[in-house]
Amino acid sequence: MINLKQVTIHKFKCIESDQAFDVDPDVTVLVGMNESGKTSILQALAKTRYFTKDASFRFNTTHDFPRKEKKRMDKSGIVPKAVTCTYGIDDVLLSQISEEIGPDVFTSTDIVQHVKYDNTTVWTPPTVNIDTFIT
Repeated sequence: MINLKQVTIHKFKCIESDQAFDVDPDVTVLVGMNESGKTSILQALAKTRYFTKDASFRFNTTHDFPRKEKKRMDKSGIVPKAVTCTYGIDDVLLSQISEEIGPDVFTSTDIVQHVKYDNTTVWTPPTVNIDTFIT
């Protein structure tokens, strides 16, 4: 199984600077005052992975990017990242993979997903020790 380990919301609605938090496999709780961004965090997460055929679950700079920074973003011509999610391969899956390709091939078991405001996703796979894999 692959589990969500960490999330970084870059800029989304009321979140104007990078906000990162770890996701515990057993318990994760969002706590905060009213209007502090708890719902925004959940909406941003939903737009990274779920309901892909539903247009309301796609990033939209007009509705989702912090308003007071939107003009600067538009002028830059750069499509910013909205959310970065880090997933980890659990021990059971890692063991199964190791049986197929050999032990100690992975030097990192993290899979990183970067989702941009144009709804493109870039995946960074786990790093591999090529020498161990080839031999």
